[in-house]
Amino acid sequence: MKHSINLVAIVALFIPSYFALTPRAIGATRVEFVLHSFGGSPEDGKYPMAGLVFDKVGAAYGTTTQGGFYGAGVVFKLTPVGSLWRETVLYDFHGTTDGASPYGGVVLDRSGNLYGETIGGGTGTCFYQNVSGCGVVYELTPPSQRGGSWKESVVHTFTGGNDGATPSGNLTFDTSGALFGTTLFGGNLQEGTVFKLVRSGRAWTEIVLHSFGNVDDGAEPAAGVVFDAHGNLWGTTVSGGQYLYWGTVFEMVLSDGDWTESVLYSFDNGTDGGQPAAGLIFDRKGALYSTTLSGGVTGNGTVFGLTPPSTSGGAWVENVLYSFQDGRDGGLPQAGLIFDAVGNLYGTTHSGGESGAGAVFKLTAPAQGTGEWNETVLYSFTNGRDGGLPDSNLVHGSDGYLYGTSYAGGHSYDGTVFKITP
Repeated sequence: MKHSINLVAIVALFIPSYFALTPRAIGATRVEFVLHSFGGSPEDGKYPMAGLVFDKVGAAYGTTTQGGFYGAGVVFKLTPVGSLWRETVLYDFHGTTDGASPYGGVVLDRSGNLYGETIGGGTGTCFYQNVSGCGVVYELTPPSQRGGSWKESVVHTFTGGNDGATPSGNLTFDTSGALFGTTLFGGNLQEGTVFKLVRSGRAWTEIVLHSFGNVDDGAEPAAGVVFDAHGNLWGTTVSGGQYLYWGTVFEMVLSDGDWTESVLYSFDNGTDGGQPAAGLIFDRKGALYSTTLSGGVTGNGTVFGLTPPSTSGGAWVENVLYSFQDGRDGGLPQAGLIFDAVGNLYGTTHSGGESGAGAVFKLTAPAQGTGEWNETVLYSFTNGRDGGLPDSNLVHGSDGYLYGTSYAGGHSYDGTVFKITP
């Protein structure tokens, strides 16, 4: 969506609203609570795609891809007040040089500042899903006095050239405070990048660590990257790889100041899955886990694991833990996974479930470490007031609940924030 509004000052809008928790039971023990329904006011956000992040006092932060006063999305905060949650819009994107349509979520630094990405806005001639501009990385600084406005500043503006374009995932910090992320497009071959942003004083400098698109390389990383204990980076690409179109899992290793990328696995969109749009997580043994949007037994996506080689230089081994049927079990998972304390996996699917509007699922690990993983649908969305079409990662709350967002449904059918008994 193009935006012709060009304001001199960036205004942060604060919109307090209170929503009662409406429980919806599934079976005897599974209960969903809607913490917030988007679109209840003209300034509120719409259509969240990213998950939440909690601060130390239990407040949750997130983004919406559209809505707000200018229609270009918002950054919001949900604060628990007794049994209710109060929403505050921290920043309202103008859709111009400040950014437009944040598809990824936000990350918090130690000082309480928020960082995120938008797929559009900024400068350049990029155009993606009705959003112009090549995207930005932004910072939101909390007010110095209670009741003041959060201040947005653009950390980096993508030009659509070698520096990248259209970032859609989450950012991550290294131990020095540098930011790492990916772009869907741009780079030397216009197939996406992995980048680093280094701060010096008040200025940030971008360094492109890898440009995708070489022979057998991945292309179009939709999710962010994660670090392992050794400082290496790991991620996925939706496209590219040995089979051209179906994506990869990749690793980046730092040696003598240079980053080297290698493809660990190329999907062929068969029973192994295809088009991984989510990021990765590790288990305690160094295995990797995530989801694919397509492939599997019925073509409706998978949950997969990648086991490291038993000998140095060997191949990583992919294991499909579950193939979705797009029935009651769910289908087309776009989000990543989280573990619980005993090694079970939790995630969301965009479709399937009892009403076809998506589901929250649990995969129970085999008792002996080998064997089949068992899927349990914890909640099926109706696309009514409870929400629908969830695309976000889940997160564990300190109260033991699972928290997430849904792209659709809610009071105004513009999406929700929900929590579910695990």
